[in-house]
Amino acid sequence: MIVNYVSMKPYSGNRPWADLVLNPASGKSPTLKCLVDTGADYMQVNEIDAVAAGISLAGGVPISVTTVAGMAQLKLVCGIQVSIEGSTPKTVDLLVDTTNCTKPLIAGRQILLAAFDLGFNVTEWLRT
Repeated sequence: MIVNYVSMKPYSGNRPWADLVLNPASGKSPTLKCLVDTGADYMQVNEIDAVAAGISLAGGVPISVTTVAGMAQLKLVCGIQVSIEGSTPKTVDLLVDTTNCTKPLIAGRQILLAAFDLGFNVTEWLRT
């Protein structure tokens, strides 16, 4: 099966990129490029982009996560509106890198499953 997205763009090098807008209702966030990473559970952004988009980090919870580069301390900020590839804004949780070392932004499975209807009926998942 082949899936074609409406505003499909070629890979940059050998990596899939997508356009992303954080907190689109604020009107503050420019369109950002993010790396599509289906192995990541959450979207990961740096603090500079989150704050520029009007996202408050005050309620964020510090958590330790395991990345491909090892352990990292990030801040989990819940309930943020995000639009990916021009989709209707979806509510997701973000991991924010307060050291601003995260480049590029990462779009994980949570935003991809929220943004694109893949045709799976998830109501029966994990049912015994």
